[in-house]
Amino acid sequence: MRNALAQLGDVFRQPQPVDPLPNYIHLADALFFTTDGEPISLQPTLWRGRLAEVDGFVLGRLQPQ
Repeated sequence: MRNALAQLGDVFRQPQPVDPLPNYIHLADALFFTTDGEPISLQPTLWRGRLAEVDGFVLGRLQPQ
């Protein structure tokens, strides 16, 4: 049992990169829209998301109509 639990911690004994790659993106003044283009809220907010989960983007700025 002791050996099995010790092996689980081996991942933390691996050398880590000096500058690890970022895992998250942070946006200030983010606005959220529904799929038909309607704003969910007109109040800008902070947003944090996993880079691995980003599956699209828009160049430019969406504006509430």
